[in-house]
Amino acid sequence: MSQPESTDAKSIVREVGMLERFHIVRQQIGVLGAIIVSGRYTRADGGILDKAFLYPALEKVIQKHGFLSVHIVGEATPAPAFVRLDTVNLDEVVIFTGAELREALEAEVVSKFDASRPLWRVLVLRDGTVVFSFHHAIADGQSGLAFHQTLLEALNSLDQVSSHPEALISAPSEVTLLPPIEKATDLTVSLFTVLYYALNMLVPAYWTSGYWAWTGYSCPQEAKLTTRMRLMCHTPEATHCILQVCRAHNTSLTPFIHTLANVIISEHLAEDPSTSGKYSYIAANIPISLRPLVNAPREAMCNYVSSLFCHSRLIKRSFSTEKTWLREFPWETASELTKTLKRQQTESLVPLGMLKFLKSYEGYLKGKFGKKRGGTLQISNVGKFTVSAGKAEGKANSSRWILDDVYFAQSNASTDAAIDISVAGDPAGGIGVCVAWSEGAIDDSYGDAFFAALKEGLEEVIHHDVA
Repeated sequence: MSQPESTDAKSIVREVGMLERFHIVRQQIGVLGAIIVSGRYTRADGGILDKAFLYPALEKVIQKHGFLSVHIVGEATPAPAFVRLDTVNLDEVVIFTGAELREALEAEVVSKFDASRPLWRVLVLRDGTVVFSFHHAIADGQSGLAFHQTLLEALNSLDQVSSHPEALISAPSEVTLLPPIEKATDLTVSLFTVLYYALNMLVPAYWTSGYWAWTGYSCPQEAKLTTRMRLMCHTPEATHCILQVCRAHNTSLTPFIHTLANVIISEHLAEDPSTSGKYSYIAANIPISLRPLVNAPREAMCNYVSSLFCHSRLIKRSFSTEKTWLREFPWETASELTKTLKRQQTESLVPLGMLKFLKSYEGYLKGKFGKKRGGTLQISNVGKFTVSAGKAEGKANSSRWILDDVYFAQSNASTDAAIDISVAGDPAGGIGVCVAWSEGAIDDSYGDAFFAALKEGLEEVIHHDVA
């Protein structure tokens, strides 16, 4: 591995892995912005999350998570590496802003990162919301929850705060990173699988499900990151109702949202004369955490994720004047997808293993420009928020920090699925849902109609009689 002469060999933590490099290239060519997990921090006594509280807490977070103390060298080379930073200047990575949450997310999610500096940022809104924004090369969505878990614990462990906190934080003398996914598990791909992928590239397009799938408008001729976002949250009580209904029908939240989205899209396509009868499928990408497979803890920062890509037939319902999304709802379809996702925790390694056969990440990604979009939906669920018991014992309830309104968001790149649905849980058991689409992937009016229908469908489930 050759690195610039100015890089001290002792400061190199490790080489960048295969998936991590894929995300570096995605950002370089402009089809990847920031990954974000945000949450609102409040106290019953009205305490304000200012530098006096945030900076010493962030120092504790930096000491725990090695990826917050590295940058990248050799970004444009075939062998980039993570290198230890000597210091992290919090005044450079923390921004206090008066923006509203959706405005802040839409602006931040299209932002990129300078590889020579920390690969993360924090925005602090007036209501105490902390927007943790990071490069996908250093972390996956669950890592964002891990950051907030550590920050919440750090805030509640502070005994005293200074009105003039230290902004220049020394990085740990020994930075430890979890290994890249190809070092954590076997990504060997069988010859049969390679041949299967090769044959699929040779068959006529109209033989494939993808040809008959509705995926919004074609990808633009050049990279674009402008993203529209719509947000909704559900209380712990409402979320409990949703999950209870899902369990009663042998399914879980992600497959239910996928099936509900299919019902909504199928109905919209059937009602539009320009699309009615033209399409047969939707194409969905569902990221799958590999942490259970490689025994990586939820509270760690890493990039252990693969995905299931599947085509599902459009769902036809009989005509009715009754406006309800749960009428004739195909619960068995959601249940089957639940079983598939469980199997994919081991089978989803194949797409990652196939990365090594790509001669050029850049060529592969740029090859999507101007062509039919590959996906209709991406549904990412980073899961529930894990609360460590006993971390804030001894603190008065009025001075304890509480975290709620947690959202997971990501740039919906010009070459990705037409619609992105991202879900995250908060410590009390509520969920935040972010629906996003890139400019030009679908009409904004369609995106708003889809969001409104998804919101209606979830509200119906909350009031659905399980019996």
